[in-house]
Amino acid sequence: GDVYKRQGQGLLYWNGWSLGKSNYIHSLEKKGYPLLPYTSANETNALQGVSVKIGKNHWELISFYSNQNKDARIQNDQIQTIYKTGLHQKPSEIARKKTLNEQILGSNFQFRYHNLKVGSTFSWHHYQYSFAPSTELYKQENLKGKDLQNISLYYQYENQKILLFAEYVKQSHQKKAFIQGVTLKINPIVSYTALYRNYQN
Repeated sequence: GDVYKRQGQGLLYWNGWSLGKSNYIHSLEKKGYPLLPYTSANETNALQGVSVKIGKNHWELISFYSNQNKDARIQNDQIQTIYKTGLHQKPSEIARKKTLNEQILGSNFQFRYHNLKVGSTFSWHHYQYSFAPSTELYKQENLKGKDLQNISLYYQYENQKILLFAEYVKQSHQKKAFIQGVTLKINPIVSYTALYRNYQN
């Protein structure tokens, strides 16, 4: 069926609606749900396939496989652009409808104990065609090749006085991202929040 993933702090997987920038600093921390049914009319953000969940006491393991065709502009057997509008009205939009096959295979392991949650996710993405190389400067960090592997580690700890959360992601192309946040509850009306983000190109 169609599902979406929300895990960690959203560096690797976060489909669906999410709070962005706001005046409320407490919205910086995200609360993930590994797999949820996808009910949106927008068909481009779902994982389409099968998933299996097993768990006992404090731990759970979720494995998933997605196989779907996406709208894309293919030229010389290379991916030029992937489209997520879902529109198929103009001849050009119809011509690129579901022209690119994408497969995703992955697993998520999560452990909970009292106020602590620790998890890790691995995923492998395979595309029917390679991403087209580009000499333009702003495209130098785009995906390359047909395959992409990702691994993420995340944790969250909370008690009455402190909230800690973080996620670290590394891609097969050596791209890395890290986010660490803390909220201190000084008293019932005063809190202190700090967020550190380090995203490579």
